[in-house]
Amino acid sequence: MNIMVRASVLALELIWIIISVRVSGVKVSTFFSSVQPPSDWQSAHTHCQDNFNGSLLSKGNALILLDHVTSVAVENVWTSTYVGLSPWIIYKGCFDSTHINSPQFYKLLTNESTVGSCFRSCSELKTPYFGLQGKSCICLPTMLQAKKDDNQCKSSCEGKFEKCGGRDAISVYKKYFPSEKDYHESRQCATVTCQQDGKHVYRAHRCSNRFHTLCSNGEISSEKQSLRNSTQFCGQKKSRIVMGDVDDVCQRAAVNNVTQFWIDLHRYPTGPFQAGFNDTDVYPFSCFKYNNRSYVKASSCKEQNPHVCVVEVTDENAVSLCSSKLREASGFTIENSDLVDVTMEALCEKFHPSPVDMVNLNYSGVIGLAVSGGLVLLGFCIVTVICCGKRRKKSEGEPHIEMKTVQYSPVKKNENV
Repeated sequence: MNIMVRASVLALELIWIIISVRVSGVKVSTFFSSVQPPSDWQSAHTHCQDNFNGSLLSKGNALILLDHVTSVAVENVWTSTYVGLSPWIIYKGCFDSTHINSPQFYKLLTNESTVGSCFRSCSELKTPYFGLQGKSCICLPTMLQAKKDDNQCKSSCEGKFEKCGGRDAISVYKKYFPSEKDYHESRQCATVTCQQDGKHVYRAHRCSNRFHTLCSNGEISSEKQSLRNSTQFCGQKKSRIVMGDVDDVCQRAAVNNVTQFWIDLHRYPTGPFQAGFNDTDVYPFSCFKYNNRSYVKASSCKEQNPHVCVVEVTDENAVSLCSSKLREASGFTIENSDLVDVTMEALCEKFHPSPVDMVNLNYSGVIGLAVSGGLVLLGFCIVTVICCGKRRKKSEGEPHIEMKTVQYSPVKKNENV
C-alpha cells in the first residue's frame, strides 16, 4: 500500500512539473534594446552591464536584427568582439630546434604565426616557455640550452616585434612579470632603468616613444630614438636590444639609475574574445563593429558608434529583471524568425505569469492548461480507484469463522472427594 501511495505522489509531482512547463512555455528568450546613443567601445560595454544587465551584440545574433538596426539607424554598431593584449612577454633568444621532438615537448600547429596565439595555446598547458618556428607553436616545459645566433631566427611573422624562428631554429619566449603597473592600458612596449641592487624599474610605454638604447654587449646610444631605430643600432653593433639578460648587462654597463632604456619586452595581441555580461575587467586593444552584413575591425576603440544591448531572459533572472527599472524597457525579440516589438515586462511574464494574466493565455497555453488539469484529475481518480480496490479485495478474501458445537466429556465423580 505504501509503495502505491508513494508512486502516486511521484506521479502527481511529475504532472505538476508538466503544468509549470505548459504555463511558462519558454525557457530562454532574447531581448534586444533599442539603438543606444554613440559612445566608445568601453563605455558601450559598461552601459549594457549597468543599465540592462546584458552585453553588446555578439557574432551569433541573428542577421535579421542587425540588418534592421543598420537600415533604420546607423551603418556602424559596436559588437562584443574584441582583441586584448597578453601579459608581458620577454624574448629569450634563438635556439636549436632539432632536439624538441621528444615527448616532454608539446608541439601545436596554429593557423597564424603570432606570439599572442601561441601564448594563449600554451597557457592552457601551463608551460613556462613557448616558441615559434614558422607556423608551428611549441610549448616548452623547460628552457632550451643549445643557443643559436639571432640571425638564424629570421622567419617572417604576422605581428610586429615578433620573431618566428628559422630552419632548425626556434624563437623562445617566456611570460614575464616585471611589474603590474599599466597592465590594463594599451601599451605594448617597455623600458628598464638599471638599479645596482638588482631591483630594476620597468615602465610601460607606447612603442612610438623615444628612449636611449642599451644593447646586450653593453653598447649605449648617445641619443634617444624609436624602438625600431634602437633595434637597427644594436644590429650595427653586432648585438641586440637587452632582453632576458638585463641583470648581467646592467652590471657590466656603466649606466646610471635614472636613464630609461628600451628592452625587448612586449605585450602581444591575443584573441578575439567575446565580452560577456560578467566580464568586468575588459581592456580591449582593438574592437569590432557590425557594418554592411559583416564584422570589421574599428580603426580605434575610441570611435563613437551606437550600440544595442542584449539580455538573455531565463527562469533564473526573470523575477529580478521584472522587479527592476528594466520592466518598462522596450526593444525587440525574435519570434518565428520575425523581428517583433516587445517590452521586458512582456518577456518576463512568459516565464512567471501572474494569476491575473492567466486569463490572457494564448490558445496553446489554454490547451496546455486544460490538458494538464485533466491529467491531475485523472491522477487523483487512479489513486482513489487503486486504494478502494485494494480495500474491497482484502475484505472479500478473508474467510468467516463459524461457531461449532463443543463436546464436553463427562467428569467422573471421585469417590474419595
